[in-house]
Amino acid sequence: MLFDSIPRAFGLDIGDHALKLAVIGRQRDLRGKIKYIIKNYGEIALPPGLIVDGEIKDPIKVRMYIKTLLHQAVRGEVKLRGVIASLPESKTFLKEIIIPKIINGSLLPLIGEELEKQIPLAIDELYLDWQEVETVSGGTHSKILVSAAPKTLIDSYTSLLESSGLIPVVLEPESLALVRATIDESENYPPEETVVIVDIGAEKTNIIFWQNGTVRLSITSPISGQVLTAAIAEKEKISMAEAEKIKFQCGLDPEKCGERIRPIVLANINELIKNTRAALRFNQEHLSIDAKMEKIILSGGGANLSHLENVLSQELKIKVRRATAPTNFQKPKYLAFGPEKYLSYATAVGLAKRGAENKIFSE
Repeated sequence: MLFDSIPRAFGLDIGDHALKLAVIGRQRDLRGKIKYIIKNYGEIALPPGLIVDGEIKDPIKVRMYIKTLLHQAVRGEVKLRGVIASLPESKTFLKEIIIPKIINGSLLPLIGEELEKQIPLAIDELYLDWQEVETVSGGTHSKILVSAAPKTLIDSYTSLLESSGLIPVVLEPESLALVRATIDESENYPPEETVVIVDIGAEKTNIIFWQNGTVRLSITSPISGQVLTAAIAEKEKISMAEAEKIKFQCGLDPEKCGERIRPIVLANINELIKNTRAALRFNQEHLSIDAKMEKIILSGGGANLSHLENVLSQELKIKVRRATAPTNFQKPKYLAFGPEKYLSYATAVGLAKRGAENKIFSE
């Protein structure tokens, strides 16, 4: 078929404060190249306490909100049953390990033995997935990227989605979805170049290091959109709703709101800068000694903060820009889904892109 625009599965970003979904279709242009297009999206806020630090505390109520979101998406009800859903970055583990290279036989015993030295959980309490990054030590050893998550976490998310009438196709860490939404494969990055993604969400910031096609490191920082909003609300003695509006109206722009808001925001951004600088140093010293770090990409709703990229670039001495849709994304014809919306929905978009290209559903 010349045009193949039937979505396979939608993306569902599950956060403490909100649920976001995205539906992406896939097309082939006249030259046979794959193009992706946003077909539908939606968001619904969650009351405090239903999900706390990624743990589902009230699955019955969360299920109700999922069903409501499916019915109230921007372009009408989402009828797809297949779903690619996010796992909280703070509850999952991405580790690079080096083990003796095995030609025939299972890697699991060696991976398990090495992981038990680095993860504070027994291997039989985890679900594991892994891929070989490269061969090292003259071909005698393999560098393996391992993704691990507690079985209790995976089982609770699977149960929630199934009880909502959905079919969980994949559950994956937020970092993997963000890479899919923010790294443009057409740029042909050299193997030694590391791209850093700083995703500023409502409840946390994820600092992700991507190199040579894989996530090499992911670190979570407590600085978040909610932290910034709460700081403004407390200092100005206003409601959280008012503080949220002021946060984006003023941001870090020295010419807006006088000198009232910028110092409040900057105090917290300085903490984020400190955390990011420490992460950059750790990656350089322990994981990618020869890597070139020349670019930081901002994503998440917090990336819409005015002048944020300028402040970060000046302090970190690295080029910083906001995430944009990769070149193989087409602009939606009937949806108001601009650059600011793309930043906020980056995780959901990355999940939905995997759903659109999932081989399980391919023709």
